[in-house]
Amino acid sequence: MTRKAQLAGKDVGAELMAITSMSLDMADSFGVSAKTIGTNVSAMVADIDNFGNMSKKQLVATATYMAKLGLEAKDLQGVIGKFDDFEGAAESVSQLNQAFGIQLDTMEMMNAENPADRIDMMRDAFQSAGKSIEDMTRQEKALLAEQTGLSVSAMENAFAAENQGISYEDMEAAAGDAEEQQMTQEEAMSKLADSIEKTFGQ
Repeated sequence: MTRKAQLAGKDVGAELMAITSMSLDMADSFGVSAKTIGTNVSAMVADIDNFGNMSKKQLVATATYMAKLGLEAKDLQGVIGKFDDFEGAAESVSQLNQAFGIQLDTMEMMNAENPADRIDMMRDAFQSAGKSIEDMTRQEKALLAEQTGLSVSAMENAFAAENQGISYEDMEAAAGDAEEQQMTQEEAMSKLADSIEKTFGQ
C-alpha cells in the first residue's frame, strides 16, 4: 500500500488510515474480522497485474466479500484467469450452460472488471436455475470448479445456500459509505485497541 501511494504521489499515512478506517467499518457492518479484511487487501495489492486497477473502495469491498464467503486471493485469480479472454470465457460459459442448464452471457462475464462480480453472476445464474451445490455429485462439483476457476472448497463456500444473500454490489455500496464517513485516527486506533484486548485479554 505504501509503494502504491508513493507512486501515485499520495500521502502514505492518509492512504493507510483510509484503508484501516474502511476495514473496521466493514467488519462491523458485515460481521467479519477486520484483520481478515486487511489481510485480503494486502494480498490483492501485492498482485498488481490482477488487482492494480482497483480503487480503495473496490479493494475493501472485495476483501470483505472474500472474508464473508471464505475465499482467498488465489480463488479470485482463478476466476480472472478463466474469463479474462474471449476464447476462455466462451469455452467456460458454454460448458457451464450445457452441463448445468444455466444462462450465463460470455461478453458480460469477460467484461466484468471485478472477479467478485463474475462470481455473483454465476451464483445468480445457478439460483435462477434452481440448482443447489448441496445436491451435486462429486463429479459435478469437480466440473463446476474446473469451469469457474475456483477450487472445490471455495466453490462450495461461494455457492452455499446460506450465502445466497451476500452480494458484492451491497458491499461496494457499503464501502462507499465507509469511505465518505472515515474515522479519525483516534477512533480507528481505539477500535484496534479494543480488538487486541478481545483477542489477548487486558
